[in-house]
Formats: sequence, C-alpha cells, structure tokens
Amino acid sequence: MRWQDVNLDKGFITVAQTIMHQRNFDDTAERKTKIYSGAPKSKAGNRIVPLTATTLIKLKTHRKKQLEQRLLMGSAWHDNGLVFASEVGTSIETRKVSTRFHKLLEETNISKRGIHSLRHTFATRAVENNMNVKTLSEILGHEDISTTLNLYVHTTTDTKKDEMNKLEYIFCFG
Repeated sequence: MRWQDVNLDKGFITVAQTIMHQRNFDDTAERKTKIYSGAPKSKAGNRIVPLTATTLIKLKTHRKKQLEQRLLMGSAWHDNGLVFASEVGTSIETRKVSTRFHKLLEETNISKRGIHSLRHTFATRAVENNMNVKTLSEILGHEDISTTLNLYVHTTTDTKKDEMNKLEYIFCFG
C-alpha cells in the first residue's frame, strides 16, 4: 500500500493495484522475494475502502513516525511512498512479515495459519456483526457476493448455537 492511495483527511483507502510476490531462489540475489505490481484481478478489485476511526488514528500516528524516520535516515532513505516500509523506506520481505505473524500467533496460542486468513476472519466477523453482505463483498473486492459467502465467511459453533437459540422461543411457545 502506498501513501498516495490513503486519504487521511476523508478516511479511506483507494485500491487500484495488487502486489504479487515471487520467491527468488538465486543465492546471489540481493533480495529473496521479487515484487510485482499490477491491476487487480477483476473490475471489482478497484475499490474504495473506508477506514474506521481507530484505524485512521493509527495510520496518522504511523505516518508521523515514518516521516521522523525518513528525516533521521537522510540520504539513506528510499522514497518509495510505502505505508509499511523497512527502516530505510524499502519494501519489507514477505517472509519477514509471515515470520512475525506466525510468532504473534504462537504467542497468543492461535494455531499456525497464513496471513491471508485475516481476510477470512474479517469477513466472518463482519457478517457476525450484521454487516450488509453486498457492502462486505465490495470492501473485499469481490465481483459476486457468492464468493464472499462461499469462500470467505465461515460459521463458528457459537454463531450456530446463537442462531438455534433464536428459534427456541418459536418451537417452545409458538
């Protein structure tokens, strides 16, 4: 994500590109991952994602710290406009992100999973909190809500129990 895609004044992110990573197995390569950017997979992938108030505050704080880091690094800073960058402004190796994510999961006793699982968790929690499915589908960049419902939203045992309990009154007193 680049700062040019973040509107801190109006509180939204514009998604107009997708980043792809390709692992480089050449031992002489400076970086182990090659990063490519391109258009989203579908027309729906181009979208505007509103930010929550908390996320907006955290992004503004992060932006301020990053600008301070940029001044501190001086000419060593690589101005790539990245929201999440290394201490010198370059992209962060995807393996480092995955390693840190897996460490956080381990520290919180959550079973190991890929970082993409966060999209699934977001979708599931959004539906559990009664987010309109069409809105959720657009936020996720899906062309069809069936993709959102069939691939991204998962039902928990607690949710199933809550839904069954809603019927208890009808069956017992209806």
